[in-house]
Amino acid sequence: MTESTLTIKFKGAQGDILDELVGRGYFKTKSEAVRAATLLLGEKFGVLSLEGLRQSILKDVARRGRSRSDREMMAELQLIEDST
Repeated sequence: MTESTLTIKFKGAQGDILDELVGRGYFKTKSEAVRAATLLLGEKFGVLSLEGLRQSILKDVARRGRSRSDREMMAELQLIEDST
């Protein structure tokens, strides 16, 4: 698995959207929201299949050694559903 580290500044609408996603509790951090968005883009452009995306989320949960809350999982699954 490749690891990439980025430092990004979001301004305007993109920053507002990240703040809103975290503020509503869909993600614990902006980094988690960006990671989920990257997976969705991968699915949209055919880099990942929908099933591959689900498997990636499950692997991420296993790697972290913690379970996501029902609300977090539902938010990510809803994003997947909405993107197809």
